[in-house]
Amino acid sequence: MKYISSIILAVTVLFSCGTETEKAHSDTPSTVKSNTNTAKTTSSAARPILESDSYGGQLVSLSRIYLKYSNIGSTKTNEVKTELTKITHKDLAKAKSFIFELTQRSSKLLSNTYLRKPTKKELQAIYQFRFINWNSMSTKAVTEAVLDNLDLEKTSDTDLLTAYYSMLVAPLAANRSQADVFREYNINLNELGLENDKEKGIVFYKIASKFARKYELYARSQKDNCNKTKEMSRSFPKINGKNIFEATPPQFEDFNFIMSNNMPNASFNKMHSPSYEKAKAHYLGCKF
Repeated sequence: MKYISSIILAVTVLFSCGTETEKAHSDTPSTVKSNTNTAKTTSSAARPILESDSYGGQLVSLSRIYLKYSNIGSTKTNEVKTELTKITHKDLAKAKSFIFELTQRSSKLLSNTYLRKPTKKELQAIYQFRFINWNSMSTKAVTEAVLDNLDLEKTSDTDLLTAYYSMLVAPLAANRSQADVFREYNINLNELGLENDKEKGIVFYKIASKFARKYELYARSQKDNCNKTKEMSRSFPKINGKNIFEATPPQFEDFNFIMSNNMPNASFNKMHSPSYEKAKAHYLGCKF
């Protein structure tokens, strides 16, 4: 009996330790209610891909899939698709499709399917997804309980929108080579369900500043060769039917947004306008 009791006690201790490990959370943005210190990332191999079937649990599963495949997804497309079949909650259909294209670094992100402003419910799901990602930099496995630290009622529509389009542009123009695949896209800001110039400005600058940085890097590598840099700019998507550097940016009053845990009140214009204006000046001043 003493031998059997010892085994039962050992098993009990083992499982109780695992439960306690899952309760801790890491640093969070300004909309959270509590803070703890962040540490090194837990190996994705040590985490199960699938959480519970609840909305929050499936968001955590979606985050784990993204973190596992964000850098290698385009070489493991079928594997990513298989993992995503486990995400079945009806309120995560848009997020699931969006995350798949992110892992593929797909030019489809520039199609109206993804550029068009999502519903508020969809924006909130993707914002929660990003929040979970930010809190995954921890030695403790993140569970859906981390969402208790996020107050969506205090999250502005502007932060929801900037979070979505920040994620959308992140994998675009990832390498420095010419990407003719973008050439076919014309982004009409008036066809995306955007409500005002501020929202149009968010989309314009998120895309334009991303490609402006690509332009700068290429111009530097080609020692400002105008023929090559101007030709490269023609491989970029157009905005309102014009080259990115010839299009007119929407005019709106500057605002602060949550860029990261460490930058909860970043100026939108200061973070996006300088790189765009610098590349635009080079483009306009570069003569054949």
